[in-house]
Amino acid sequence: MLEAHGHKVVRLPPYHCDLNPIELIWSVLKRRIAEKNVGQEANKIVQITEEAFASITKEVWQNECEHVIKVEEKYYTAGPVIDNEMDKFIIEVGDDTDTSDDDDDDDDDGGNLSGVRPLDEHNYSKK
Repeated sequence: MLEAHGHKVVRLPPYHCDLNPIELIWSVLKRRIAEKNVGQEANKIVQITEEAFASITKEVWQNECEHVIKVEEKYYTAGPVIDNEMDKFIIEVGDDTDTSDDDDDDDDDGGNLSGVRPLDEHNYSKK
């Protein structure tokens, strides 16, 4: 139905709250509630929460949506750069059960314990 009206549906990546305006609104709400809830009686939390919800205006939503658009543009701009850089690395996953303290290891990784090394180090070429 959305596409029939000229809209394109784009799924948000999971765990990317910076691309989801509702998550930013929740953050605003929690901050406003926390600011007012200092030293208050427990029975006032409902009132404080209702006031925080009432303070979320059309302009607040618009600001958060505009912020998300700026973040999206930043990701679109950085995307090709990040993709190109990521292609230079390979992640080695394996069983590293060597627990000896010997300094004469055959695999000298230069102190890099992450297992991530530039492809050039392994003489791999891009496909």
